[in-house]
Amino acid sequence: MMMNGSNNNTAVRSDAKDEDIRAVHRIRLSAIRHNFGVVEQAAASQKCSVITVVKADAYGHGARLTARHLVDRCGASAFAVATLEEAIWIRKEFPLPQHANIRIMVLGPPVNVPRCFDQYLHHGIEVMVSGMEVAEALWQWSRDVEGIKLSMVESAASESKEQALADVQGVSEAVAMRSVMLQNNGINVHSSNDPIKSMGEHEIDKGDISDKAGIVRKVSDAADAAAGDVITAVADAELLKNVGQQPVQQQMNMNVIVNKPPTVACSATLSHTSGQHLANEVRNILLQQKTYMYQKQASVAANAMAAAETDTESLSSIPRAISPSVSSHAGSSLDGSVLAVSSIDAAPVVKAMPTVGVSCFKGIEDVARGSRISQKREERKVLTNGGPDSSAATACFTQKGVQHRRKLRWHALVDSGMGRLGFKTDFAVDASVDLVRKLYLMEVERDAPIEFFGMVTHMADANEGSKFTRTQMKKFVCLLEQVRKADVPVPTCSTDNSSALLTTNLKHFDPEFLKQDQADTRGFVRCGGAIYGQRPAFKQLRAVSTLAARVRHVATVKPGDSVGYDRAYVAHSETRIATISIGFADGYPRELGNGVGRVSIRGATFAVAGNVCMDMLMVDLGNVDDEDNDIGSKVQVNDEAVLWGPDTDDPENAGLVRLQDLASKLKTTQSALTCGLDLMRVKRILVEN
Repeated sequence: MMMNGSNNNTAVRSDAKDEDIRAVHRIRLSAIRHNFGVVEQAAASQKCSVITVVKADAYGHGARLTARHLVDRCGASAFAVATLEEAIWIRKEFPLPQHANIRIMVLGPPVNVPRCFDQYLHHGIEVMVSGMEVAEALWQWSRDVEGIKLSMVESAASESKEQALADVQGVSEAVAMRSVMLQNNGINVHSSNDPIKSMGEHEIDKGDISDKAGIVRKVSDAADAAAGDVITAVADAELLKNVGQQPVQQQMNMNVIVNKPPTVACSATLSHTSGQHLANEVRNILLQQKTYMYQKQASVAANAMAAAETDTESLSSIPRAISPSVSSHAGSSLDGSVLAVSSIDAAPVVKAMPTVGVSCFKGIEDVARGSRISQKREERKVLTNGGPDSSAATACFTQKGVQHRRKLRWHALVDSGMGRLGFKTDFAVDASVDLVRKLYLMEVERDAPIEFFGMVTHMADANEGSKFTRTQMKKFVCLLEQVRKADVPVPTCSTDNSSALLTTNLKHFDPEFLKQDQADTRGFVRCGGAIYGQRPAFKQLRAVSTLAARVRHVATVKPGDSVGYDRAYVAHSETRIATISIGFADGYPRELGNGVGRVSIRGATFAVAGNVCMDMLMVDLGNVDDEDNDIGSKVQVNDEAVLWGPDTDDPENAGLVRLQDLASKLKTTQSALTCGLDLMRVKRILVEN
């Protein structure tokens, strides 16, 4: 039985031999768990924890499914990717706040600074500050507290809208199933009592369109009815889970119960809805909810702003530019106007936006802005008026803010010898330390929404016998100590990659440098290649990836006959040729044609014949008259052909055609081959062995 994964081309199954699959990339979960255990044990010996690198779709192995498996089965809690988009994709697998313990770090430089920091903060993703210019941008961004809060409101509203639409789409599918079942059992599910539709056709008088409040009331009444349908449909979806296992008569009885109308007036729209009607109902439901919120919160914001008009004595430092006529509509979206207020330290500015009509999420910014102004005003009253309880009140306010406000974790990347990104260790060191300290003070003294979380470097030549790695470590530790001397504690540090960690003869990492005065620095290692068995120097790792396809045609060619493009292969004798359904468009390198690459079939290997085609390749099964060619003579259509990787259930088996050997022939890396597989054409399957 096949189970769909995180995308349409990923599946989990126990039996990978499927003749209807054109080409398949098998991922051995048992090998991933074994390799993670090897890495974790090596890291523990250096008093470090593991950050699993899942960039580039986990090196072509499936980032979200791999991460989920490691979290559920191995207790992994930290992941690293290369881009913000990859990080958001992983975060969707581990959404906040329930998975706040799952760390996600972006190793690459931030793009579109400083505004990209809004997304890092919203999704709880750790950012890599890759140099002086990024650090300056982060400092400027952290000062724009009002802009950050507004961005958080907008992001939350957008996310809620997407989630609501996704939920209703699922409800729509469940309702469609219910309708089919009821119709099959002879029960009429059609109804004309659709308040949304009837309202749109009859109740709204186009000549009375100026009465927007009246329209909203009508929409709200209809939305209440539609909400009843949504609730009923969700309940139906739960009931339908086990209906398929019931006898026909029991299904009939259950369907009658499901079809019972709710106690509130509701439409039957969701029972036979079109896509457009469903979208209209979703919009009206959201509009009704937001309109109620506006009416409730607008009065609070208006009263707070009105109080500011008369409170000039204690708040003389805050200029007034809010007229009663405008403040009376604060937070309302019915008249199409928006009250835009700048930072509390500057004079508020009133801006009238163009009338755009009623919008589901319009006005959230105004309510949030009014709430922030009230909060700032109360804080300013305490600081201005003083009093015996002012310090306690301020401490309480600050503590509350720290407890409930999310902060952006950032890491300082150190260029100790990689030469790509990071703070330099041989010049402008003092300026780098000063900038790190300035950001740290913004965090601890001004309660900026940032959190310094560590220092990172990357090894360029982590091979056995390398002296350069030791030099890199010395440079990194030197800058680390200077940051500490500037009274900036370093919570974490991360230095080793897979090769640096597992090269036992390279004693470059001394856990002693993790010690510091307040709380010891926690060490981390970032491992990707080792998790996926792509570090052949370390024999304790197991192969994870298997690329396979099927023999789709077998023919005999005569001497002088050619095979493939450019007639690159010409038969010297009567030869059997097998055609396999995979080519360079699938990610199998064209350079492996003409005998460079080999394919495993029935426990024997055969050379690739001629050039690799876009969608197929051919293999030479041997001379027809060769009595020793017992296996080649038995190959037939639908036999499995393994292009690389393990071809048995033996956990120690690396296959007759090893991925590391192909990478060596092509003078490339194993990750370059697995990352090059086309996800639309090659089915990814997770297996135990």
